[in-house]
Order: sequence, then structure tokens, then C-alpha cells
Amino acid sequence: YLDDEPPTAAGRELWGFPKRHALPSLTVEKDTLVGVLKHAGQLAVMGTMAFKHQKEDVTAAAQKLSRTTCNLRLIPDVNGGLASAQLVGFNLSDVEVKEAWTGPARLHLNPHVTAPASNLPVTKIIGGTHLKTNLVLPLGRVLYDYKNIQGNLDQERFVEDDDEDLLSPQKILEAPAMPIMAPSYPRVLRHIHNRESLFIKYTTSRNAILANLPYNVEANDDNVVLLSWNKTESTGIGAYNKFNVHIPCRYRGEEFLFAVLSVIDSGVTLNAGREIFGQPCKYGFPELFIDKDTLSAKLSFGNQTVVAGTSLYKHTAMSLTDAAALASTPELNLKFIPGVSGKPDIAQLVAIRYSQPELDMSIMHTSKARVALFPHVNAPVADLPVNEQQQCQAYHLRIKHCRMQGEILHDYISEP
Repeated sequence: YLDDEPPTAAGRELWGFPKRHALPSLTVEKDTLVGVLKHAGQLAVMGTMAFKHQKEDVTAAAQKLSRTTCNLRLIPDVNGGLASAQLVGFNLSDVEVKEAWTGPARLHLNPHVTAPASNLPVTKIIGGTHLKTNLVLPLGRVLYDYKNIQGNLDQERFVEDDDEDLLSPQKILEAPAMPIMAPSYPRVLRHIHNRESLFIKYTTSRNAILANLPYNVEANDDNVVLLSWNKTESTGIGAYNKFNVHIPCRYRGEEFLFAVLSVIDSGVTLNAGREIFGQPCKYGFPELFIDKDTLSAKLSFGNQTVVAGTSLYKHTAMSLTDAAALASTPELNLKFIPGVSGKPDIAQLVAIRYSQPELDMSIMHTSKARVALFPHVNAPVADLPVNEQQQCQAYHLRIKHCRMQGEILHDYISEP
């Protein structure tokens, strides 16, 4: 459990670390070292240890840290099943232990459905260890591939067992996602509920459009960019706010919205979007709110405002035909996930098709709009500058329910 998304996403996708977003903390309170894990506003774990109680040999501590570590790396396919299911190993390198301490400790595990450490109940406290280190996390290696049984060198070690408590290869292949103890999302995502969206359309430069589209995706002639803010409830990944940058385009003659950037305020949704569909998700804080006669939208990345958009609230009714067309335009994503060795594991062009959108007739409006873009190195929306503010147009709608389906359109590894 980490309190930051970039190392969470990288750890999951590269090495298969079973990471989730939460709020861990480590503090010193007088003579006590206190470790706490909070998730969803609730205490999940609390550990205490006598602070700097007994020195440990730093060389011995470094040797322990250098042992092989294993993770169960699971990357889903777009429509259920697993694209990768591997036991991966790595060894920390350049380990320098600056301080090493041991001492008496106590551990409390609070029952929590999405942070279920209490599923491994404490039977005996062996002791506590406190380390301060410098180290390098290198790339790793695949120890066993559960989807390629014949390609594994040591098949004899992995045999089926009738014990239902064992984590058998079959159970691994049936798992929806990491961590296998508390999967971040279900095996299949099919439904969107109560999605309220504000779209702001504008034109930008041709060079900016071409710089953000894959070589085999065709840019439209109008150089349009579509920004959107979405307040959504989805089956299996909860409620969240999301910001998207889309470029309308064509692939083999079909109209799509290519996703350049997505920013989400939910770690679960971020991991599902990246790992299942290849959505270019990062962690941030989109907002959509009404201020009297103005529908306002913001995107913050950290403490910095990156995008600020405004439109007239419920100004002019949209036609049902136009609203349904916007709600059902399929999304196009470049799904790229590196393997534990650093080489590409998955490189695909993935479509998400939205069908049977049920629209709320009371929220289906259009108006003029304005949008301000602020340069930010990690959320570079301003790299797609607005040509003419007077041409900005807003579309506000709400989808009661919509079905979604993923599809792989192109595999860049098998067909470069």
C-alpha cells in the first residue's frame, strides 16, 4: 500500500508488486516507532516497536535484503482472462544499510475488506526490525509462466493439488487482478452508471495533433481536441472523477476518440484503466461543479491547477441524436505494458465500445465555453494549445447506464 500513484502503477506493471493506493505512515513517538496503514478512512494495520532498542549488524541486514524476492504478476486482457500470469523474481542491488535495529514489537490487524491484512492473523510476535537503507531496484526475470506451462524449465515443482487452501495454477489463472489477496477490480468491467460529463471542444495546431497519434491512426482534418470531465459510478471500481484529453480520429475508416491523457482521483480506477484497456491514466484531481449560472470544471495535478473550463449551465438543449452520438463514440487507447525484463510485454491498440447509452433527458445541453490551459510537465494538456477561444463549444450530458466492451484492434509486437 502506497500513498503515491506513479510507483504504484510502475511496481504493478513491471515487477508485479501487489500494490494499492492507501495512506501508510511511519513516525517516532518518543520511545516508540509507530507504523500505521489507513485505507478508505479506516484503520487497517497498526504496528509498534521499541525505537532504536538493539543494534543489528548492518552487513547481515544487507545480505537479507539481497535475497531473491518473488511477486505474482497478473496483467488482464481487455475482455476477461489474463494476458500475463507470471511468477517474477528480482534481487535488490547496491544495498547499503545505514542503520539496523531490532526490538520488541506488537501488531494489530483490523478487519478491512479492501486491505485484508487480518486474513493473515497474528499467532506469535517474533520481533521487529527497523532499517534505513540506500538500494537499487533492478529489472527482474520470469521464474514461471502460468500461461505457458510447456515453456517452464521445472514443471515437476508445480503440480495440481487437491487441497482447496493451496493457491493452485488454476486459481491463479482465474484471479481477476493484483493483489491476489484483495484484487483491485473484478475480472470483467461491463457497465457504467450515472456518468455526468462536460465536454469542451476546441481546435489546435496540426503538428500538436500529429505528435500525439500513433502512426497507423489517421487524424481528422479539423484538428479538434475534446476535453471532458466525468463524474462516474462503475460496477466493480466504485465512484470517481475523471478528466480526459481525446483527439477525434479514424482507424480503418471508423470514427474514434483517441485517448491522449486521463487523470483520475481513484487508484483502483486508475489501475483498472491502465491494465485492462491501456488508458493513459495518471493520478490527479478533476472537479465538475455548478456555480449559479456557470458549469465549472477544473483539473489539479498535485497542488497546481492545470486546466480550468467554464460553460453556460443548461443553456441550449441538445438533440437526442447528437447526445447519443457523443456518448457512444468508441475510445481508442495505446495499451503499453513493459515486462519485468524491461522489454515490451504488451503493445496493443485497444478500442472501448460503448453501446445502448440510456441518457438523462434533463441534462443534455450545449453552450459556448472557455478553457484555460496551464503548462505542467507531468500533465501537459497545454501542449495542445487552444487556437480560438471564441470557437470553444461545451456539451453537458448525463448517462444513466451504458454497456462497454473492449477489443484489440492491432498488436504492435506481432505486427510492428
